[in-house]
Amino acid sequence: MLCILLPAPAIAASMCVTDGAASPKLHERTARASANFLEAASQAMLMFRALDLGEDFQRYAHKAALLLDDAVAGYKAALGLKDELGTADQFLRERSFDRLGRLLGITPGTLNYVRWEALARIARESKTPAADLIDVCVKSAAQLKYIITSVTADMHRVQVRKAAGTWYAVLSHGALVSDAFDASVR
Repeated sequence: MLCILLPAPAIAASMCVTDGAASPKLHERTARASANFLEAASQAMLMFRALDLGEDFQRYAHKAALLLDDAVAGYKAALGLKDELGTADQFLRERSFDRLGRLLGITPGTLNYVRWEALARIARESKTPAADLIDVCVKSAAQLKYIITSVTADMHRVQVRKAAGTWYAVLSHGALVSDAFDASVR
């Protein structure tokens, strides 16, 4: 028996990507922004490692800040695609978030459940749910850039842990945004 494997896009760890919810153009812009965001996260983790080891962390912080700027620019470019966002709005309004949440294993009582409920509420009640969800990623990147640029070598360890924890929270929330837009999960 012959099995043909087609290459699949590597978006499993993506965040704030509109995969299948609208046009390929919107997907491409959000995917590129997501790639920059994830690379910024990688640089931020290297920055935290360097801080722990007492090494120079500034080059990682600088690179992370630049990548976050690129991510914001990409998401803002996506927000400029009004027709495509309208299609994504319709997609989100028609989603069964309760069923999808169960399929994704989002457990009631958890932080992810609270976040998922907020995404569902935005999809139901907002006039522009797709733009609102993408805008969360813009604001998150701005928050993380502020955090990155405020890190110092003599920063108290609690503050460093809080900064690293904020990255985790933003990445996990962004992944839920991608789950909301992912048309491959029905």
